Amino acid sequence: MSRTFWLVSQGGKRTVKPLTPVRQQFRADAIEVTMFSVGEGEAILISRNSTFLLVDGGSGPQDQTNDELAALLAARIPVGGLRGIVASHPHQDHTNAHRAFGDTFSNRATANAEYFDNAIDRSNRWFTDRLASMPGFTRQKIDNTPATDNAAWMPELGATVHQLRSKTSAKKERPKNYWSVFTVLIFNQAVFLFTGDAPKGYEASLVSRLQQLVNHVDVLKVTHHGSSSGTSPDLVQAFPPAIAFASTDEHHTHRLEGDVRNRLGDAAIYTTHDPLRPVHKERDIIIRTDGKQRMIDGHQGVMFEVWRRKPALRPLGSVN
Repeated sequence: MSRTFWLVSQGGKRTVKPLTPVRQQFRADAIEVTMFSVGEGEAILISRNSTFLLVDGGSGPQDQTNDELAALLAARIPVGGLRGIVASHPHQDHTNAHRAFGDTFSNRATANAEYFDNAIDRSNRWFTDRLASMPGFTRQKIDNTPATDNAAWMPELGATVHQLRSKTSAKKERPKNYWSVFTVLIFNQAVFLFTGDAPKGYEASLVSRLQQLVNHVDVLKVTHHGSSSGTSPDLVQAFPPAIAFASTDEHHTHRLEGDVRNRLGDAAIYTTHDPLRPVHKERDIIIRTDGKQRMIDGHQGVMFEVWRRKPALRPLGSVN
């Protein structure tokens, strides 16, 4: 398990080797983002101290429920620690572990827990049919009204969290099916952008709205598992990330495509399934930052710690 410390500034990024006291203080203050290797799906857990936010949470596009994944996620969340769930879009490979957090693992939710979704008819049916047993959650339906999607939630994380939704006018891109919730997380001076499954036209239409909130993106969660249909050049040009990460799989629709790698330019790219590595292909991805400016070796920027580790959510599938 190798760790890289990146020092990120507006001028780019560089690797650094902080001294032990700096690392210790950094980790004590940091927010942590974990993208789990779940095969054909996506599950991201954001945490700081004892507060957690689950972004998506599913694996297996044919399964309406995934209690096994829910149990493995719940084991990592303390009682009363789950502040919210973001359902970027109502596809089963992103949401089929959610129902258990209103049922078997309902004690994980805080008293003011919120459930964010994209407010389309399919999400309404998903919530009514499968999630209505989540009495501890207040549903927040994110639409494309700036007054709604520019609102901030979850100060318990010590971060500002915005949920955005927009639409594309391109009919061929079936916009209603691909309306997704995009999550912007601002922690001190660090900015994360978590995309959903959306076509390029959708993302391009979000650029102006993002510019109202942030002037840069340090870490980008790559759209739709790295599919060529997403990761808009307009978005990447407006907010070139220093670090990009993606939930990928051997399945042909869940691979980081070559043109997407090219669009990401100089970003450090991490994937949960790496076909270029002959051994231990599957890995979780962990990213930490305290979001603070610091000077190291004569260079100033915000430090990020990133590493890949053996998958923690098992017995989900086999580990290569």
